[in-house]
Amino acid sequence: MAYLSGKNGTLKLGGNAVAHIRNWTIDDTSNNPTFATNATSCAKTRIAGVKDSTGTFEYVIDDGAGSVPLVSGSTATAQFHIDGTDSNYYECGIIIDSAGNGADINDGGEVVVTYNWGGTSVLQYNGLVTASGS
Repeated sequence: MAYLSGKNGTLKLGGNAVAHIRNWTIDDTSNNPTFATNATSCAKTRIAGVKDSTGTFEYVIDDGAGSVPLVSGSTATAQFHIDGTDSNYYECGIIIDSAGNGADINDGGEVVVTYNWGGTSVLQYNGLVTASGS
């Protein structure tokens, strides 16, 4: 079995690859209400509820690349690629909830913008990441 390395992962916004992405995360959630009725034998049960997706990505600022790709409130269609094949990725519409900026003065590390985003459409799974559950 061959395991995947995230080293070739990418982020595309509006179909265009974004350079200098250090990492990204996705949280795919479902609000699954818990309830009991006289038909559930007094046992709690759950039903699939509203789906949501949130996540982050880190952009390393390059003084030759121009401006940062997004600001708070920006929207885009995002593809989060897990490898370099261009066929294994997650895709959804996103809105930027916050863009945290910082500089590592003490150790001189790279200057990074950490983006927190919320999904604006259903998260789609493509290629190897295709979900087998319903």
